[in-house]
Amino acid sequence: MKTTYTKYVIIFMSVLIFFGGIYILKSLKDGDQDSSDLNTNSISQTNNNNGKLKTDNYLYTTVDNLSVRKSPSLDAKRISTLDEGVRVTFSGNESANVISVKLRGKQTTGPFYYVRIPSGKEGWIYSGALSSTPVYVEDYNAIIIYNNDDNVDFLIWAKREIQQFLEYNNRKDIKLITKTDNFSEVNIINDEGEIIGVENIRRTVDKYNYGMVLFSKGKKSKSIEAGGEWFEYNKLCFIEDYFRLKKSCDDFDLILN
Repeated sequence: MKTTYTKYVIIFMSVLIFFGGIYILKSLKDGDQDSSDLNTNSISQTNNNNGKLKTDNYLYTTVDNLSVRKSPSLDAKRISTLDEGVRVTFSGNESANVISVKLRGKQTTGPFYYVRIPSGKEGWIYSGALSSTPVYVEDYNAIIIYNNDDNVDFLIWAKREIQQFLEYNNRKDIKLITKTDNFSEVNIINDEGEIIGVENIRRTVDKYNYGMVLFSKGKKSKSIEAGGEWFEYNKLCFIEDYFRLKKSCDDFDLILN
């Protein structure tokens, strides 16, 4: 009888251990699954916090020569520059600091955005120079005649002759602008009175003091020093060559003379 009782106890304990082991194994497996899910969520959240870029979150640059910087500051190292109308991918991350900047005659305020540019580089761009909708880029051609001294006659003489030459070529699209100050921000204005571009000619003015700069949207500018007879006899030919005018400066001189 005692032997039979012992046998049943052993069988009962064996069954208990067997099912207990199954339960423990299942619990461990479930625990591993929960841990895995937790880690995955943590990584996803970390990636989002670090600025994982979404491919459908696009912004567009609204000014030319827009700086992309290593950190959210105007003093930070410049990584790249972008033309107007370029599409960038916004990470969703913005800087804690907010700055105030004048863009195209208007005062703007905002943080920096962390973005990826078309080249694949990533950096910070001032948000005030970005738009959530595609930007229409209006081309322009311009001649800026500048004078940083008391030579007022130069501006009057140069503007009159260049204006006549442009009319001779029927090129009303080329804007003719005269500047005697604020050389760091020269606004290019279309026929509707809208600012379509801003040019900085400060370095050129500091170098030459008076002369002219030729601009064409998307093309490298051409600076010409106003230096005596050389400038007087060559300025129109430089304009002809830069803007690829159909009527030559030589023919125009013959008409005047």
